[in-house]
Amino acid sequence: MLKLIVIWLIFMVIFTLGDNLKSDTVRKQQQEQQQLFSGGGTLLSSEYQEKLNSFYGNPKQKWKLIYKATRDGFNAEDFHRLCDDKGPTISIAESKDGGYLFGGFTTQSWTSVTGYKKDEKAFLFTLTNPFKIAPTKFLIASGAAVESAVFHSEYTGPSFGDAELVIGDRSNLSITTHWNFPEVYVDTTGKDDKLFTGSGNSFIVKEIEVYKCLNCNDDDNDSTTDPNHCDVNADGQQELFKGTTVLSPEYQKKLNEFYDNPKQKWDLCYKATIDGFGVKTFHQKCDNKGPTMTIIQSSDGDGYLFGGFTNVPWTSSSGYKTDPKAFLFTLHNPHHIPAAKLLVSENGVNSAVYHSSFYGPSFGRGDIRTGENSNLTVIPSTNFPQIYLDTTKIGDILFTGISDDIKIKDIEVYKFLNLNDAEVSKERSSFTPRVNCSDTENINYTLVYYMSNPTYVQKTWATKTFTYRTKCFNTTLRFEMQNKPGHTFIDNISVKNARNNEELLINGDFENTNNHKLGWNYGSAVQYIKNTNGCEPTYCYNLNADSVYWFSQTFHTEPNRLINIKFDIKWSTVGPDILTAVTIYP
Repeated sequence: MLKLIVIWLIFMVIFTLGDNLKSDTVRKQQQEQQQLFSGGGTLLSSEYQEKLNSFYGNPKQKWKLIYKATRDGFNAEDFHRLCDDKGPTISIAESKDGGYLFGGFTTQSWTSVTGYKKDEKAFLFTLTNPFKIAPTKFLIASGAAVESAVFHSEYTGPSFGDAELVIGDRSNLSITTHWNFPEVYVDTTGKDDKLFTGSGNSFIVKEIEVYKCLNCNDDDNDSTTDPNHCDVNADGQQELFKGTTVLSPEYQKKLNEFYDNPKQKWDLCYKATIDGFGVKTFHQKCDNKGPTMTIIQSSDGDGYLFGGFTNVPWTSSSGYKTDPKAFLFTLHNPHHIPAAKLLVSENGVNSAVYHSSFYGPSFGRGDIRTGENSNLTVIPSTNFPQIYLDTTKIGDILFTGISDDIKIKDIEVYKFLNLNDAEVSKERSSFTPRVNCSDTENINYTLVYYMSNPTYVQKTWATKTFTYRTKCFNTTLRFEMQNKPGHTFIDNISVKNARNNEELLINGDFENTNNHKLGWNYGSAVQYIKNTNGCEPTYCYNLNADSVYWFSQTFHTEPNRLINIKFDIKWSTVGPDILTAVTIYP
Protein backbone atom coordinates (compact mmCIF):
# COMPACT_ATOMS: atom_id res chain seq x y z
CA MET A 1 0.00 0.00 0.00
CA LEU A 2 2.83 2.35 0.91
CA LYS A 3 4.48 1.66 -2.45
CA LEU A 4 1.29 2.61 -4.26
CA ILE A 5 1.10 5.87 -2.33
CA VAL A 6 4.75 6.68 -3.14
CA ILE A 7 4.21 5.88 -6.84
CA TRP A 8 1.08 8.04 -6.84
CA LEU A 9 2.96 10.94 -5.23
CA ILE A 10 5.83 10.64 -7.71
CA PHE A 11 3.34 10.61 -10.58
CA MET A 12 1.58 13.72 -9.27
CA VAL A 13 4.88 15.55 -8.84
CA ILE A 14 5.93 14.68 -12.37
CA PHE A 15 2.52 15.63 -13.74
CA THR A 16 2.53 18.94 -11.86
CA LEU A 17 6.07 19.76 -12.95
CA GLY A 18 5.23 18.89 -16.53
CA ASP A 19 2.13 21.01 -16.41
CA ASN A 20 4.09 23.90 -14.93
CA LEU A 21 6.81 23.53 -17.56
CA LYS A 22 4.16 23.45 -20.25
CA SER A 23 2.53 26.54 -18.76
CA ASP A 24 5.89 28.30 -18.62
CA THR A 25 6.52 27.44 -22.28
CA VAL A 26 3.10 28.69 -23.30
CA ARG A 27 3.58 31.82 -21.20
CA LYS A 28 6.95 32.50 -22.83
CA GLN A 29 5.46 31.94 -26.26
CA GLN A 30 2.64 34.34 -25.47
CA GLN A 31 5.09 36.93 -24.15
CA GLU A 32 7.21 36.44 -27.27
CA GLN A 33 4.18 36.98 -29.47
CA GLN A 34 3.28 40.15 -27.57
CA GLN A 35 6.78 41.59 -27.95
CA LEU A 36 7.26 44.08 -30.75
CA PHE A 37 10.92 43.07 -31.17
CA SER A 38 11.15 39.30 -30.68
CA GLY A 39 13.86 36.68 -31.04
CA GLY A 40 15.98 37.03 -27.93
CA GLY A 41 17.27 40.60 -28.10
CA THR A 42 18.62 42.20 -24.93
CA LEU A 43 19.17 45.84 -25.91
CA LEU A 44 15.63 47.18 -26.18
CA SER A 45 13.31 47.85 -23.29
CA SER A 46 9.59 47.85 -24.04
CA GLU A 47 9.74 51.65 -23.98
CA TYR A 48 12.48 51.72 -26.64
CA GLN A 49 10.61 49.16 -28.74
CA GLU A 50 7.58 51.44 -28.75
CA LYS A 51 9.76 54.44 -29.56
CA LEU A 52 11.34 52.71 -32.58
CA ASN A 53 7.91 51.78 -33.88
CA SER A 54 6.89 55.40 -33.42
CA PHE A 55 9.89 56.41 -35.55
CA TYR A 56 8.89 53.78 -38.11
CA GLY A 57 5.32 55.07 -38.23
CA ASN A 58 3.42 51.96 -37.14
CA PRO A 59 2.92 51.41 -33.37
CA LYS A 60 1.99 47.73 -33.88
CA GLN A 61 4.78 46.71 -36.24
CA LYS A 62 6.49 43.39 -35.34
CA TRP A 63 10.21 42.69 -35.82
CA LYS A 64 12.30 39.51 -35.63
CA LEU A 65 15.93 39.34 -34.48
CA ILE A 66 18.11 37.93 -37.27
CA TYR A 67 21.57 38.92 -36.06
CA LYS A 68 23.09 39.43 -32.61
CA ALA A 69 26.83 40.07 -32.64
CA THR A 70 27.68 38.53 -29.25
CA ARG A 71 25.87 35.37 -30.36
CA ASP A 72 26.63 35.23 -34.09
CA GLY A 73 30.01 36.96 -34.33
CA PHE A 74 31.32 40.48 -34.93
CA ASN A 75 32.80 39.79 -38.36
CA ALA A 76 31.23 41.59 -41.32
CA GLU A 77 30.92 38.16 -42.92
CA ASP A 78 28.68 37.03 -40.04
CA PHE A 79 26.42 40.04 -40.50
CA HIS A 80 26.01 39.50 -44.24
CA ARG A 81 25.49 35.75 -43.86
CA LEU A 82 22.47 36.36 -41.63
CA CYS A 83 21.14 39.74 -42.82
CA ASP A 84 21.57 39.94 -46.61
CA ASP A 85 18.38 39.84 -48.70
CA LYS A 86 16.07 40.05 -45.68
CA GLY A 87 14.10 43.16 -46.63
CA PRO A 88 13.65 46.23 -44.39
CA THR A 89 15.69 46.15 -41.17
CA ILE A 90 16.38 48.12 -38.02
CA SER A 91 19.95 47.97 -36.68
CA ILE A 92 20.75 48.84 -33.06
CA ALA A 93 24.32 49.23 -31.81
CA GLU A 94 25.57 49.53 -28.23
CA SER A 95 28.88 51.31 -27.63
CA LYS A 96 31.49 49.82 -25.31
CA ASP A 97 32.05 53.14 -23.58
CA GLY A 98 28.92 54.28 -21.81
CA GLY A 99 26.65 51.61 -23.29
CA TYR A 100 24.88 54.14 -25.50
CA LEU A 101 22.22 52.91 -27.94
CA PHE A 102 21.81 54.17 -31.52
CA GLY A 103 21.30 52.86 -35.05
CA GLY A 104 19.35 53.15 -38.25
CA PHE A 105 16.49 51.88 -40.40
CA THR A 106 16.51 51.06 -44.11
CA THR A 107 13.93 49.63 -46.47
CA GLN A 108 16.73 48.27 -48.67
CA SER A 109 17.83 44.66 -48.24
CA TRP A 110 21.47 44.43 -47.18
CA THR A 111 23.87 43.04 -49.78
CA SER A 112 27.61 42.42 -50.07
CA VAL A 113 27.93 44.44 -53.28
CA THR A 114 29.89 47.64 -52.64
CA GLY A 115 28.03 50.89 -53.30
CA TYR A 116 25.57 53.47 -52.04
CA LYS A 117 21.85 52.68 -52.07
CA LYS A 118 18.97 55.08 -52.54
CA ASP A 119 16.42 55.05 -49.74
CA GLU A 120 14.05 57.97 -49.13
CA LYS A 121 12.60 56.26 -46.03
CA ALA A 122 15.89 55.57 -44.24
CA PHE A 123 16.57 57.25 -40.90
CA LEU A 124 19.07 57.23 -38.04
CA PHE A 125 18.23 57.44 -34.34
CA THR A 126 19.62 57.84 -30.86
CA LEU A 127 17.97 56.09 -27.92
CA THR A 128 20.54 56.86 -25.20
CA ASN A 129 23.48 59.25 -25.44
CA PRO A 130 25.93 61.09 -23.17
CA PHE A 131 24.02 64.36 -23.53
CA LYS A 132 20.80 62.90 -22.08
CA ILE A 133 18.91 63.98 -25.19
CA ALA A 134 15.61 62.15 -25.52
CA PRO A 135 15.27 59.43 -28.19
CA THR A 136 15.41 61.24 -31.52
CA LYS A 137 14.88 60.29 -35.15
CA PHE A 138 17.14 61.80 -37.83
CA LEU A 139 15.64 62.06 -41.30
CA ILE A 140 17.53 62.06 -44.55
CA ALA A 141 17.83 65.40 -46.31
CA SER A 142 16.01 65.91 -49.60
CA GLY A 143 17.50 66.08 -53.07
CA ALA A 144 20.61 64.12 -54.00
CA ALA A 145 21.13 63.00 -50.38
CA VAL A 146 18.71 60.08 -50.77
CA GLU A 147 21.10 58.50 -53.28
CA SER A 148 23.61 57.92 -50.46
CA ALA A 149 21.19 56.88 -47.72
CA VAL A 150 22.79 53.47 -47.11
CA PHE A 151 26.21 52.01 -47.85
CA HIS A 152 26.75 48.34 -48.73
CA SER A 153 30.08 46.51 -48.59
CA GLU A 154 31.27 43.01 -47.82
CA TYR A 155 33.87 44.58 -45.51
CA THR A 156 31.41 46.39 -43.23
CA GLY A 157 28.34 45.70 -41.16
CA PRO A 158 25.26 47.95 -41.26
CA SER A 159 26.39 51.34 -42.59
CA PHE A 160 24.37 54.48 -43.30
CA GLY A 161 24.87 57.68 -45.29
CA ASP A 162 28.13 59.17 -46.42
CA ALA A 163 30.08 57.42 -43.62
CA GLU A 164 27.60 58.77 -41.06
CA LEU A 165 27.44 55.39 -39.34
CA VAL A 166 29.88 52.71 -40.44
CA ILE A 167 30.11 49.54 -38.35
CA GLY A 168 33.28 47.86 -39.47
CA ASP A 169 34.68 44.35 -39.39
CA ARG A 170 35.40 43.00 -35.88
CA SER A 171 33.99 46.18 -34.41
CA ASN A 172 34.27 44.82 -30.85
CA LEU A 173 38.07 44.66 -31.01
CA SER A 174 39.24 47.53 -33.19
CA ILE A 175 38.11 51.09 -33.87
CA THR A 176 36.71 50.31 -37.31
CA THR A 177 33.34 51.80 -36.44
CA HIS A 178 32.90 55.53 -36.83
CA TRP A 179 30.55 58.47 -37.23
CA ASN A 180 30.76 61.28 -39.76
CA PHE A 181 27.43 62.78 -38.76
CA PRO A 182 25.73 64.79 -40.19
CA GLU A 183 26.30 64.41 -43.93
CA VAL A 184 23.15 63.26 -45.72
CA TYR A 185 21.07 62.97 -42.54
CA VAL A 186 19.67 65.99 -40.70
CA ASP A 187 21.09 66.76 -37.24
CA THR A 188 18.36 68.40 -35.15
CA THR A 189 20.42 68.40 -31.93
CA GLY A 190 23.48 70.45 -32.91
CA LYS A 191 25.83 67.87 -31.35
CA ASP A 192 27.29 66.58 -34.63
CA ASP A 193 29.30 63.35 -34.55
CA LYS A 194 29.74 63.53 -30.76
CA LEU A 195 26.03 63.00 -30.18
CA PHE A 196 25.90 59.22 -30.21
CA THR A 197 28.82 58.26 -27.96
CA GLY A 198 30.54 61.52 -27.01
CA SER A 199 33.78 60.31 -28.57
CA GLY A 200 33.53 61.93 -31.98
CA ASN A 201 34.57 59.96 -35.02
CA SER A 202 35.31 56.42 -33.80
CA PHE A 203 34.40 53.95 -31.07
CA ILE A 204 34.31 50.25 -30.18
CA VAL A 205 31.05 48.31 -30.27
CA LYS A 206 29.79 46.17 -27.39
CA GLU A 207 26.73 44.70 -29.12
CA ILE A 208 24.80 44.85 -32.40
CA GLU A 209 21.25 43.64 -33.00
CA VAL A 210 19.57 43.62 -36.41
CA TYR A 211 15.83 43.02 -36.76
CA LYS A 212 13.93 42.29 -39.93
CA CYS A 213 10.46 43.65 -40.50
CA LEU A 214 7.69 41.05 -40.26
CA ASN A 215 4.90 41.28 -42.82
CA CYS A 216 5.78 44.87 -43.60
CA ASN A 217 3.43 45.05 -46.55
CA ASP A 218 0.58 43.05 -45.04
CA ASP A 219 -2.75 44.54 -44.02
CA ASP A 220 -2.75 42.74 -40.67
CA ASN A 221 -0.12 45.14 -39.39
CA ASP A 222 -3.02 47.52 -38.72
CA SER A 223 -0.85 50.55 -39.37
CA THR A 224 -2.50 53.67 -38.03
CA THR A 225 0.18 55.97 -39.40
CA ASP A 226 1.45 55.97 -42.94
CA PRO A 227 5.17 56.86 -42.81
CA ASN A 228 5.12 57.55 -46.53
CA HIS A 229 2.25 59.99 -46.48
CA CYS A 230 2.66 62.78 -49.00
CA ASP A 231 0.72 65.95 -49.63
CA VAL A 232 -1.82 65.73 -52.44
CA ASN A 233 -3.77 68.40 -54.23
CA ALA A 234 -7.49 68.50 -54.88
CA ASP A 235 -7.10 66.18 -57.85
CA GLY A 236 -5.44 63.55 -55.68
CA GLN A 237 -2.03 64.14 -57.28
CA GLN A 238 1.15 64.61 -55.28
CA GLU A 239 1.85 68.27 -54.54
CA LEU A 240 5.53 69.00 -55.14
CA PHE A 241 5.17 72.77 -54.66
CA LYS A 242 3.27 73.10 -51.41
CA GLY A 243 0.79 75.97 -51.38
CA THR A 244 0.85 76.90 -55.07
CA THR A 245 -2.13 78.35 -56.88
CA VAL A 246 -0.38 79.07 -60.18
CA LEU A 247 1.31 75.72 -60.93
CA SER A 248 -0.59 72.77 -62.33
CA PRO A 249 0.72 69.28 -61.47
CA GLU A 250 2.26 69.14 -64.95
CA TYR A 251 4.14 72.41 -64.40
CA GLN A 252 5.30 71.22 -60.98
CA LYS A 253 6.75 68.10 -62.57
CA LYS A 254 8.32 70.17 -65.34
CA LEU A 255 10.10 72.47 -62.88
CA ASN A 256 11.47 69.46 -61.00
CA GLU A 257 12.61 68.09 -64.34
CA PHE A 258 14.45 71.38 -64.93
CA TYR A 259 15.93 71.08 -61.43
CA ASP A 260 17.01 67.47 -62.20
CA ASN A 261 15.22 65.86 -59.26
CA PRO A 262 11.71 64.60 -60.02
CA LYS A 263 10.93 64.02 -56.33
CA GLN A 264 12.13 67.35 -54.93
CA LYS A 265 9.57 69.04 -52.69
CA TRP A 266 9.30 72.80 -52.22
CA ASP A 267 7.81 74.97 -49.50
CA LEU A 268 6.24 78.35 -50.26
CA CYS A 269 8.12 81.15 -48.48
CA TYR A 270 6.56 84.12 -50.29
CA LYS A 271 3.36 84.71 -52.26
CA ALA A 272 2.75 88.27 -53.42
CA THR A 273 -1.05 88.11 -53.46
CA ILE A 274 -0.99 87.00 -49.81
CA ASP A 275 2.13 88.70 -48.40
CA GLY A 276 2.04 91.86 -50.51
CA PHE A 277 4.02 93.12 -53.48
CA GLY A 278 6.50 95.15 -51.41
CA VAL A 279 10.14 94.12 -51.90
CA LYS A 280 10.81 94.53 -48.16
CA THR A 281 8.34 91.74 -47.43
CA PHE A 282 9.97 89.55 -50.08
CA HIS A 283 13.36 89.96 -48.43
CA GLN A 284 11.98 89.41 -44.93
CA LYS A 285 10.49 86.10 -45.99
CA CYS A 286 13.04 84.85 -48.52
CA ASP A 287 16.50 86.14 -47.55
CA ASN A 288 18.98 83.48 -46.41
CA LYS A 289 16.57 80.62 -47.10
CA GLY A 290 18.91 78.65 -49.35
CA PRO A 291 18.20 77.72 -52.99
CA THR A 292 14.88 79.03 -54.31
CA MET A 293 12.53 78.71 -57.26
CA THR A 294 10.66 81.87 -58.32
CA ILE A 295 7.49 81.70 -60.44
CA ILE A 296 6.05 84.91 -61.89
CA GLN A 297 2.53 85.19 -63.31
CA SER A 298 1.91 88.19 -65.55
CA SER A 299 -1.32 90.17 -65.79
CA ASP A 300 -1.03 90.00 -69.57
CA GLY A 301 -2.90 87.44 -71.64
CA ASP A 302 -4.21 84.54 -69.61
CA GLY A 303 -1.49 84.75 -66.99
CA TYR A 304 1.81 83.79 -68.61
CA LEU A 305 4.18 81.88 -66.30
CA PHE A 306 7.95 82.30 -66.19
CA GLY A 307 10.71 82.67 -63.60
CA GLY A 308 14.05 81.37 -62.44
CA PHE A 309 16.01 79.17 -60.06
CA THR A 310 19.05 80.20 -58.05
CA ASN A 311 21.30 78.17 -55.80
CA VAL A 312 22.39 81.38 -54.04
CA PRO A 313 20.29 82.51 -51.04
CA TRP A 314 18.64 85.90 -51.55
CA THR A 315 20.07 88.86 -49.60
CA SER A 316 19.38 92.59 -49.37
CA SER A 317 22.96 93.67 -50.13
CA SER A 318 23.30 95.15 -53.62
CA GLY A 319 25.37 93.34 -56.21
CA TYR A 320 25.59 90.57 -58.76
CA LYS A 321 26.05 87.00 -57.54
CA THR A 322 27.91 84.12 -59.16
CA ASP A 323 25.74 81.06 -59.73
CA PRO A 324 26.60 78.45 -62.38
CA LYS A 325 23.49 76.45 -61.42
CA ALA A 326 21.00 79.27 -62.00
CA PHE A 327 18.50 79.04 -64.85
CA LEU A 328 15.42 80.80 -66.21
CA PHE A 329 12.33 79.12 -67.59
CA THR A 330 9.12 79.70 -69.46
CA LEU A 331 6.12 77.51 -68.65
CA HIS A 332 3.31 79.32 -70.45
CA ASN A 333 3.90 82.06 -73.04
CA PRO A 334 2.01 83.80 -75.87
CA HIS A 335 4.09 82.05 -78.55
CA HIS A 336 2.82 78.55 -77.64
CA ILE A 337 6.41 77.40 -77.13
CA PRO A 338 6.59 74.34 -74.83
CA ALA A 339 8.00 74.79 -71.35
CA ALA A 340 11.73 75.48 -71.71
CA LYS A 341 14.75 75.76 -69.42
CA LEU A 342 17.15 78.61 -70.23
CA LEU A 343 20.69 78.14 -68.90
CA VAL A 344 23.12 80.83 -67.80
CA SER A 345 25.91 81.43 -70.31
CA GLU A 346 29.46 80.43 -69.46
CA ASN A 347 30.59 84.04 -69.43
CA GLY A 348 27.55 85.18 -67.49
CA VAL A 349 27.79 83.13 -64.30
CA ASN A 350 29.30 86.07 -62.39
CA SER A 351 26.09 88.03 -63.03
CA ALA A 352 23.59 85.18 -62.82
CA VAL A 353 21.53 86.80 -60.06
CA TYR A 354 21.11 90.38 -58.88
CA HIS A 355 20.51 91.23 -55.22
CA SER A 356 19.18 94.55 -53.97
CA SER A 357 16.95 95.82 -51.18
CA PHE A 358 15.12 97.82 -53.88
CA TYR A 359 14.22 94.81 -56.04
CA GLY A 360 12.41 91.55 -55.71
CA PRO A 361 13.78 88.35 -57.30
CA SER A 362 15.94 89.45 -60.24
CA PHE A 363 18.10 87.42 -62.61
CA GLY A 364 21.02 88.34 -64.87
CA ARG A 365 21.70 91.85 -66.12
CA GLY A 366 18.03 92.67 -66.41
CA ASP A 367 17.05 89.32 -67.97
CA ILE A 368 14.24 89.25 -65.40
CA ARG A 369 13.79 92.01 -62.84
CA THR A 370 10.94 92.64 -60.39
CA GLY A 371 10.44 95.80 -58.36
CA GLU A 372 8.37 97.53 -55.72
CA ASN A 373 4.60 97.12 -56.12
CA SER A 374 5.09 95.22 -59.36
CA ASN A 375 1.35 94.61 -59.61
CA LEU A 376 0.76 98.34 -60.04
CA THR A 377 3.91 99.80 -61.58
CA VAL A 378 5.87 99.01 -64.72
CA ILE A 379 9.31 98.50 -63.13
CA PRO A 380 9.34 94.76 -63.94
CA SER A 381 11.13 94.05 -67.20
CA THR A 382 12.62 91.23 -69.23
CA ASN A 383 15.74 92.40 -70.99
CA PHE A 384 16.32 88.84 -72.16
CA PRO A 385 18.73 87.49 -73.31
CA GLN A 386 21.67 89.20 -71.66
CA ILE A 387 23.29 86.60 -69.40
CA TYR A 388 21.03 83.64 -70.16
CA LEU A 389 20.91 81.66 -73.40
CA ASP A 390 17.85 82.03 -75.63
CA THR A 391 17.26 78.65 -77.25
CA THR A 392 13.83 79.78 -78.49
CA LYS A 393 15.17 82.67 -80.65
CA ILE A 394 12.20 84.80 -79.54
CA GLY A 395 14.21 87.30 -77.53
CA ASP A 396 12.90 89.74 -74.92
CA ILE A 397 9.24 89.21 -75.82
CA LEU A 398 9.42 85.48 -75.02
CA PHE A 399 7.87 85.54 -71.57
CA THR A 400 4.84 87.81 -72.03
CA GLY A 401 4.88 89.14 -75.60
CA ILE A 402 6.33 92.47 -74.47
CA SER A 403 9.70 93.34 -72.93
CA ASP A 404 8.85 96.43 -70.87
CA ASP A 405 5.88 97.80 -68.94
CA ILE A 406 5.08 94.36 -67.57
CA LYS A 407 2.58 94.14 -64.75
CA ILE A 408 2.63 91.14 -62.46
CA LYS A 409 -0.42 89.27 -61.22
CA ASP A 410 1.38 87.06 -58.69
CA ILE A 411 4.83 85.92 -57.56
CA GLU A 412 5.53 82.66 -55.74
CA VAL A 413 8.96 81.91 -54.26
CA TYR A 414 9.76 78.42 -52.97
CA LYS A 415 12.54 77.11 -50.78
CA PHE A 416 13.56 73.48 -50.34
CA LEU A 417 11.17 71.33 -48.32
CA ASN A 418 12.93 68.60 -46.33
CA LEU A 419 11.47 65.10 -46.35
CA ASN A 420 8.96 64.85 -43.48
CA ASP A 421 9.53 68.55 -42.91
CA ALA A 422 6.80 68.80 -40.30
CA GLU A 423 8.83 66.62 -37.98
CA VAL A 424 12.16 68.24 -38.76
CA SER A 425 10.87 71.76 -38.18
CA LYS A 426 10.06 70.95 -34.56
CA GLU A 427 13.76 71.08 -33.83
CA ARG A 428 15.89 72.78 -36.47
CA SER A 429 15.94 72.89 -40.25
CA SER A 430 18.73 70.95 -41.93
CA PHE A 431 19.71 74.20 -43.60
CA THR A 432 19.98 76.27 -40.40
CA PRO A 433 23.60 77.47 -40.25
CA ARG A 434 25.62 77.20 -37.06
CA VAL A 435 27.08 80.67 -37.51
CA ASN A 436 25.43 83.95 -38.37
CA CYS A 437 25.83 83.73 -42.13
CA SER A 438 24.45 87.22 -42.66
CA ASP A 439 27.04 88.84 -40.37
CA THR A 440 29.61 90.23 -42.80
CA GLU A 441 31.37 92.31 -40.12
CA ASN A 442 32.53 89.46 -37.88
CA ILE A 443 33.70 86.70 -40.20
CA ASN A 444 35.39 83.61 -38.77
CA TYR A 445 38.26 82.56 -41.02
CA THR A 446 39.73 79.07 -41.03
CA LEU A 447 43.38 78.84 -42.07
CA VAL A 448 43.83 75.69 -44.18
CA TYR A 449 47.37 76.33 -45.46
CA TYR A 450 50.21 78.63 -44.44
CA MET A 451 53.71 78.96 -45.90
CA SER A 452 56.04 81.74 -44.74
CA ASN A 453 59.75 82.37 -45.30
CA PRO A 454 60.55 78.95 -46.74
CA THR A 455 64.09 77.63 -46.36
CA TYR A 456 63.91 75.57 -49.55
CA VAL A 457 62.86 76.07 -53.15
CA GLN A 458 59.80 74.17 -54.41
CA LYS A 459 60.62 73.99 -58.12
CA THR A 460 58.09 71.28 -58.99
CA TRP A 461 54.38 71.33 -58.35
CA ALA A 462 53.31 70.20 -54.87
CA THR A 463 49.66 69.24 -54.41
CA LYS A 464 47.97 70.32 -51.18
CA THR A 465 44.70 68.74 -50.05
CA PHE A 466 42.38 69.60 -47.17
CA THR A 467 38.90 68.76 -45.91
CA TYR A 468 36.46 71.33 -44.53
CA ARG A 469 32.87 71.28 -43.28
CA THR A 470 30.77 74.14 -44.65
CA LYS A 471 28.74 76.35 -42.31
CA CYS A 472 26.59 78.40 -44.70
CA PHE A 473 25.20 78.28 -48.22
CA ASN A 474 27.93 80.68 -49.40
CA THR A 475 31.57 79.78 -48.71
CA THR A 476 34.66 81.70 -49.85
CA LEU A 477 38.12 80.29 -50.59
CA ARG A 478 40.79 83.01 -50.43
CA PHE A 479 44.51 83.05 -51.34
CA GLU A 480 46.86 85.73 -49.98
CA MET A 481 50.39 85.79 -51.40
CA GLN A 482 53.63 87.73 -51.46
CA ASN A 483 56.90 86.85 -53.26
CA LYS A 484 59.75 89.19 -54.12
CA PRO A 485 62.12 88.89 -55.97
CA GLY A 486 61.02 85.38 -56.93
CA HIS A 487 57.72 83.87 -58.05
CA THR A 488 54.96 81.82 -56.44
CA PHE A 489 52.70 79.77 -58.71
CA ILE A 490 49.17 78.54 -57.92
CA ASP A 491 47.18 76.32 -60.30
CA ASN A 492 44.53 73.60 -60.56
CA ILE A 493 42.42 74.82 -57.64
CA SER A 494 39.51 72.53 -56.89
CA VAL A 495 36.72 72.34 -54.33
CA LYS A 496 34.54 69.23 -54.52
CA ASN A 497 31.54 67.98 -52.62
CA ALA A 498 32.91 64.98 -50.71
CA ARG A 499 29.64 63.10 -51.07
CA ASN A 500 29.18 63.14 -54.84
CA ASN A 501 32.50 64.57 -56.10
CA GLU A 502 30.72 67.55 -57.68
CA GLU A 503 33.10 70.39 -58.58
CA LEU A 504 31.99 73.61 -56.86
CA LEU A 505 34.50 76.09 -58.27
CA ILE A 506 34.50 77.73 -61.68
CA ASN A 507 37.65 77.93 -63.78
CA GLY A 508 39.94 76.60 -61.06
CA ASP A 509 42.69 75.94 -63.61
CA PHE A 510 42.43 79.47 -65.14
CA GLU A 511 42.10 77.87 -68.59
CA ASN A 512 38.72 79.28 -69.67
CA THR A 513 39.41 80.29 -73.26
CA ASN A 514 37.12 83.34 -73.23
CA ASN A 515 37.93 84.72 -69.79
CA HIS A 516 40.87 83.43 -67.75
CA LYS A 517 39.66 85.22 -64.62
CA LEU A 518 36.11 83.82 -64.89
CA GLY A 519 34.64 83.11 -61.47
CA TRP A 520 37.46 84.74 -59.50
CA ASN A 521 37.53 87.96 -57.52
CA TYR A 522 41.01 89.45 -57.74
CA GLY A 523 40.91 93.03 -56.54
CA SER A 524 44.08 94.61 -57.91
CA ALA A 525 45.84 91.28 -58.39
CA VAL A 526 44.24 90.33 -61.71
CA GLN A 527 47.44 91.03 -63.66
CA TYR A 528 49.08 87.99 -62.10
CA ILE A 529 47.00 85.55 -64.15
CA LYS A 530 49.60 84.75 -66.74
CA ASN A 531 50.44 82.57 -69.69
CA THR A 532 54.03 81.90 -68.77
CA ASN A 533 56.62 79.19 -68.46
CA GLY A 534 55.87 76.97 -65.51
CA CYS A 535 52.08 77.00 -65.85
CA GLU A 536 50.21 73.85 -66.83
CA PRO A 537 49.08 73.68 -69.51
CA THR A 538 49.17 77.42 -70.29
CA TYR A 539 47.69 79.71 -67.59
CA CYS A 540 48.14 79.90 -63.82
CA TYR A 541 48.39 82.47 -61.03
CA ASN A 542 52.02 83.70 -61.05
CA LEU A 543 52.82 86.25 -58.36
CA ASN A 544 55.93 88.43 -58.28
CA ALA A 545 55.27 91.33 -55.90
CA ASP A 546 56.64 92.85 -52.70
CA SER A 547 53.14 93.50 -51.34
CA VAL A 548 50.47 91.02 -50.29
CA TYR A 549 47.88 90.36 -53.00
CA TRP A 550 44.79 88.22 -52.78
CA PHE A 551 42.25 86.45 -54.97
CA SER A 552 39.15 84.50 -53.98
CA GLN A 553 36.05 82.71 -55.18
CA THR A 554 32.71 82.22 -53.47
CA PHE A 555 30.89 78.95 -54.14
CA HIS A 556 27.57 77.53 -53.05
CA THR A 557 26.64 74.35 -51.23
CA GLU A 558 24.47 73.30 -48.31
CA PRO A 559 25.64 73.90 -44.73
CA ASN A 560 27.28 71.00 -42.85
CA ARG A 561 28.70 69.44 -46.01
CA LEU A 562 32.21 68.04 -46.21
CA ILE A 563 34.21 69.50 -49.09
CA ASN A 564 37.63 68.49 -50.42
CA ILE A 565 39.98 71.37 -51.26
CA LYS A 566 42.98 70.87 -53.55
CA PHE A 567 45.51 73.14 -55.25
CA ASP A 568 49.01 72.96 -56.74
CA ILE A 569 51.77 75.30 -55.57
CA LYS A 570 55.46 75.95 -56.24
CA TRP A 571 57.90 78.81 -55.60
CA SER A 572 61.24 79.76 -57.11
CA THR A 573 63.24 81.37 -54.29
CA VAL A 574 63.77 81.43 -50.53
CA GLY A 575 63.73 84.48 -48.31
CA PRO A 576 61.87 86.59 -45.74
CA ASP A 577 59.36 88.11 -48.16
CA ILE A 578 57.61 84.95 -49.28
CA LEU A 579 54.14 84.20 -47.97
CA THR A 580 51.14 82.12 -48.98
CA ALA A 581 48.06 81.89 -46.75
CA VAL A 582 44.91 80.03 -47.80
CA THR A 583 41.76 80.66 -45.78
CA ILE A 584 38.15 79.60 -46.04
CA TYR A 585 35.16 81.31 -44.47
CA PRO A 586 32.75 81.51 -42.83
